[in-house]
Amino acid sequence: MTENEDARWPNIYESIPKGPFKDNEGIYDAVVEDSLPARMGVLQRLSDFRSRRMRFLWQDLQIPMGAACIFAGMGGVSKSTFSIWLAGRVTRGLVKGDLLGQPADVLYVSHEDGIEDVVLPRAQANGVDTTKFHIFGVATKLVRGVSMPKFPEDLALLEEKIIEVGAKVVIVDPILSAMPSGADPNSNVDVRELIDPLNQLAQRLGVTIICIAHVNKSVTSARTSVTGSAAWVDATRGTLIFVKDEPEPGQDFSTVVLGGRKANYGPDGTNYTYRIRSVDHTHDSGEVGSIPKIEWLGLSTRTIEDAMASSTEDRREGFLRGAIREYVDSLPGAVSVQDVLKEFRDQRPENIRMTLSRMVKGNQIDSPERGVYQSMKYRPKDRL
Repeated sequence: MTENEDARWPNIYESIPKGPFKDNEGIYDAVVEDSLPARMGVLQRLSDFRSRRMRFLWQDLQIPMGAACIFAGMGGVSKSTFSIWLAGRVTRGLVKGDLLGQPADVLYVSHEDGIEDVVLPRAQANGVDTTKFHIFGVATKLVRGVSMPKFPEDLALLEEKIIEVGAKVVIVDPILSAMPSGADPNSNVDVRELIDPLNQLAQRLGVTIICIAHVNKSVTSARTSVTGSAAWVDATRGTLIFVKDEPEPGQDFSTVVLGGRKANYGPDGTNYTYRIRSVDHTHDSGEVGSIPKIEWLGLSTRTIEDAMASSTEDRREGFLRGAIREYVDSLPGAVSVQDVLKEFRDQRPENIRMTLSRMVKGNQIDSPERGVYQSMKYRPKDRL
């Protein structure tokens, strides 16, 4: 096996030749053979492994390869759009890391957004090579069509498709939707039963698995930043926190500060920033719609803590209104109240419903019918 060959390593280190070591590939295979018991003890002699240096998908942000990590933020910071933008950089070999100059495939695991009216337009507007961007789902006899996979139940299916296309990045958006039915996101045991196998899969194949999650209102520590159990952060190998910054007067865009608040393989504390612009995008149908586009700005003079502090308690409703309006404006049509609740699941449903009602009365968003909302740009002229 050479340095340039794809390898299914069970760890994430670069080869350091010291003698006639065996390849790590296949060292775990015995535990999954059909002829063996469902559970068995396994001993692995450390001398059978080969040490390797750490590999990073994105060196600056310390996003590791061979591991699962968390992208966490409140609604309105465009985490999903940012992950698609990052996928675009990966598919074109433009990320400053171990894949720089090597365009790679991405698997996208999400069924909350429509492919044709949300995912594809955002991918096109954010520079994705769509021939290398694959939507992964699970088809069963019980469900007509494709549904969200559940992990670890569908992990073998995911692994099969990663290998099939040679993907280097997997995006799960949101990670909560991949939990098995009945699992509790507040339970350390249930969360680890989801995340630990994902980490092992990522390590075995040398891929990065990005898990999109929401944050609590107050981020006081890395362990408590993600909504639910602290195991979301403890079990993953890195956490990036996204916070919407206070806009300057007259700006026609939103700015987000992000940074690592748990980096297993590098220093915490470096902050970066990007802006979100709504741009006119010509769809394949010939129609023109407004699509959110990420513009990377690099290092930030503002910290996550600065951005959080600017959203003081007396401005939280204004923050929520801005986030909801940005979300509704980014869509190509109307959205139901249930979809809004899903997007802002870290907020209380009653607060969301009250804010929606006030926004309609204040002509910030339109409501063509009860429980349905859309951007004011789609409001018929006879109701303006």
